[in-house]
Amino acid sequence: MLIQVTNRCQMQCPHCLQDSTPYGGHMEFKTFMNALKFGYSTCAHIYNISGGEPTENPELLRMCKVLNERSLYFILESNGMWIKDKEKTEIVEEIHSLPLCFGIQVYSDRTYYKEHQWLMNHITDFQKFNKVTVITSPIKNMQDLGRAR
Repeated sequence: MLIQVTNRCQMQCPHCLQDSTPYGGHMEFKTFMNALKFGYSTCAHIYNISGGEPTENPELLRMCKVLNERSLYFILESNGMWIKDKEKTEIVEEIHSLPLCFGIQVYSDRTYYKEHQWLMNHITDFQKFNKVTVITSPIKNMQDLGRAR
């Protein structure tokens, strides 16, 4: 089950399906808990935590701890820009250490992501996280949705 924990993201990608912006709002913790109740009612056992950029939500660590405490597996989808921020990196390290976090996926494509080269120059920073996968294969069949500008 996908849970979009924020609509905030600094990247402003023109193909963003979420129309996320640097000023987007965050999901409140109460709403997150309601989403988990709904997930429970549908027998969801794996959660995809997404955004915007999920590390922008100040409640992200708390949300991930609840997933772990409830024996729910989850993956975090990210643009990877948290690696630039010491505080966010520490939060991701703690999330990474949770037993039921089975991965953190970072995606970057040179055509669509303005920070792609920076990310590639810092790829070794991600290698200390054994659960982080950085995907750089080109996006195929992408279209500009005219969003997040």
